Order: sequence, then C-alpha cells, then structure tokens
Amino acid sequence: MPVALNQNKNNKKLEVMKTTVKQLAAGTFITIILFVGNGKAEAKEIKASGCEIMETVLQLEDWMIDEANWNTNTVNMVEFIQETEAELELEDWMANAELWNVYYSFVEEVESALELEDWMIGDGAWNMADTENELEITVEPWMLNENF
Repeated sequence: MPVALNQNKNNKKLEVMKTTVKQLAAGTFITIILFVGNGKAEAKEIKASGCEIMETVLQLEDWMIDEANWNTNTVNMVEFIQETEAELELEDWMANAELWNVYYSFVEEVESALELEDWMIGDGAWNMADTENELEITVEPWMLNENF
C-alpha cells in the first residue's frame, strides 16, 4: 500500500511539473509573438473625421425615477421586525435534585489495607551488597597500543 501512495505522490508531482512547463512554454510563445508583432508595426495616419462617434438618445424610464427603488430607508424599515421570544419556564426535571446529584450514580469503592509480604522485607531481594562483585579494572596491552 505505501508503494501505491508513493507512486500517486510521484504522479501528482509529475503532473504539476508538466503543467508548469506548459505554462512557461505558452507564456514564452505569447511574449515572442508580441515582440515580433511590435517590431513590424508601421505608422499610419488616422484622420479625425474618420472617428466620428454617434451616440444614441437616452430615454428616461419609470423605474429610474421611482422613489420606492431609490429610497432605501423606507425599504429597510419594512424589513426590520421586532422578534419576541417565548417566556422561559422552569420544568420539573430542571429542579430535580436526584437528577443533578453527581454522586448519586457512583458507588464508593472501599480499598483493602496494605499488607507487607515476605518478598518486600526479605534480605535476599534488597541486600545487593553481597551479590555485587565488581572486577578490578586492569590495563591491557591493546589499550596502550597507539596503532590500534
């Protein structure tokens, strides 16, 4: 399963890399076209008489001057309605002492007293002075050898 996940990650990385390369190639191609197009531009004279713009006649419509559309204060006043909430009532379960007594459902545990067992106080378990015998450290020849 981890091999499949690793391959999925590698495939995603490969797709991102392909997309990045394609975007860079497209951007470079567009930039080259713009430079080539601007390099061969020729100047032409434009006469002002050839650029006459004809505007259409504007007409005033009813919705443009209707007070209800443009006076937002009156519209907003209609939208605001005072909401009232129902009065809160105390129900029986809310004041039930047995329900809210946290300790009611727990049974108190009684622990037994601690007892000392033989292994706790026996010399064999705790007296390690007799059982520990450290060997004396000696210097061996390989420790002094500089080539080792």
